[in-house]
Amino acid sequence: MRNILKDLYYPSSQSPPPDGKYNWSSPFLASWDKAGQNATGALEVMAHTLKETFVFCLVNGVTTPCDKIFKQVKTDAGLCYQFNQDGSFVSHTAGLSGGIQIFLDALTHEYYVGPFSYSEGFSVVVHEADVEPLVAELSYGIKTGTHTNMIVQRKETRRQPPPADDNQADCFDSENLPNPLHYYSTYSYSACYYECQISYVLNQCGCVDFLHPPYKGAGTCGVKGMLYCVTPAKREFASNPVYLEKCACKSTCNETQYSAKISGYTFPSENFRKDFEDMLNVSVDYMRRNYAAVDISYGQMSYELLEESFAYSFADIVASLGGTFGVSLGASILTMFEFVEFVTLSVARLIVQLADKSSKSTPIKPFKNSVSADSNDHSLQETWRQENQSDNKWQDSTMKGWAIG
Repeated sequence: MRNILKDLYYPSSQSPPPDGKYNWSSPFLASWDKAGQNATGALEVMAHTLKETFVFCLVNGVTTPCDKIFKQVKTDAGLCYQFNQDGSFVSHTAGLSGGIQIFLDALTHEYYVGPFSYSEGFSVVVHEADVEPLVAELSYGIKTGTHTNMIVQRKETRRQPPPADDNQADCFDSENLPNPLHYYSTYSYSACYYECQISYVLNQCGCVDFLHPPYKGAGTCGVKGMLYCVTPAKREFASNPVYLEKCACKSTCNETQYSAKISGYTFPSENFRKDFEDMLNVSVDYMRRNYAAVDISYGQMSYELLEESFAYSFADIVASLGGTFGVSLGASILTMFEFVEFVTLSVARLIVQLADKSSKSTPIKPFKNSVSADSNDHSLQETWRQENQSDNKWQDSTMKGWAIG
């Protein structure tokens, strides 16, 4: 059986082993092949349980039962344990006081031939709760015998969905478009990748890998099917990008990613080796071979936002057109208003002038006894002189009568 698992997970060539290498009619291999069709149940029985893997856990600095905060999930790397699966845990501060601390046991003495048994340690992926993680592809390696500190940084990306950029925007608008995936309830690039790979394997083999979720009612492949069909099909799918291009998997327009800065120390230290031996009831040699302490927390409560926006908005287009017209016509909006004002005032002035011309003026009549100065100039002068003499006589007589003798 060990040789079969080696050919399954560590093939020496790109082609499957020859047909006569194994006697599949033997009762032992026939039973294993049949058991492989129910490999999910067998995997759950043989895998390390949560209580065996997790020694103890701390959340926000408080000891918490590990089985209350971690749930078993199936990934491309096998059975894993996911923290905060429902997204209920929220960190309110940076540092360990707002993060988690876990102590893990690798149980290396129980390692057998498997896809990742050529090394000892753990794989850790930081991802959104509703995003399918690519554990085998994108994970951080945690070495046993170390105390690892992971400082997490959050980054959000917001892209403009199509038809932005002349339909060249390479993202999927998951917030406004229906989910095209059949199995995964939430669209993500990793979920699309998995479903594309499952569809290809199903078309080639008529069954799916036991690590994959049930797909369109297809059965799980047995050991023989995994060895001669599923493994070569998955290798072909990974090496030829044409198959993935047919699925047109894209990242979501609004995406959240996490990166981590990792530092490590030797665990346990010589000063506390006796304390850990008494507390955990294991030797220091066993701890340095199997144990790993992992701290995961935010480095800061802020996050990086990368937002894509239009180079020209509608307001920018209007302003650009106005400036272009102003340069080409030698006018601006203010000039246009002034021109309208000039025309309005000119029309109003013209109307007033026409109204004045249409009205008639009334002549002034001369007095009855008036005499023109041109024809009677001498008679007027004579009359004035006579009146002036009579007035002088009147003044003389008056003054005489006022004299006192």
